[in-house]
Amino acid sequence: MNKIFIWEKILDEISKRWLLKQYEKVEKFLKEWKMKNVDFRLRNPKSDNIYYFKINKQYRLWCTYKNNEIKIFHFDKHNY
Repeated sequence: MNKIFIWEKILDEISKRWLLKQYEKVEKFLKEWKMKNVDFRLRNPKSDNIYYFKINKQYRLWCTYKNNEIKIFHFDKHNY
């Protein structure tokens, strides 16, 4: 993984919930291509090309993945 982009407001949300250290660990896994460790998956409908991955059991981040770049655009509480 070359680059990971994240919006400032999403980073603020992560900080508010005391998840910054966990996010940094996830970011490290992504940069090392350890996708199974963070449960990196393609969301349905697959034609939208939106992926998600875990921060922990409760929270997910949605992103796009293209040209070895991840752009994180949504912070989600996984309660379904």
